[in-house]
Amino acid sequence: GFWLGRRTARPQHLGGLGTPVEHATFQTLHTASLATPPLRAGLTEETAGKSARKLRSLLGTDALCLTDLEQV
Repeated sequence: GFWLGRRTARPQHLGGLGTPVEHATFQTLHTASLATPPLRAGLTEETAGKSARKLRSLLGTDALCLTDLEQV
């Protein structure tokens, strides 16, 4: 229990668990999962701002533009 719970709570420290590809996949999916909750409520200026930081990290970019059909 404790060791497994601690490992799960600290995903950046996977140690010897999995291959490098599996670790990279986990990190990517974890980052994406952190960016999506605000957008579940719909794309607004507020939700875009909350998601932008995590999405920029995931995409490896300095800038990001989220738009809908009416505004940027």
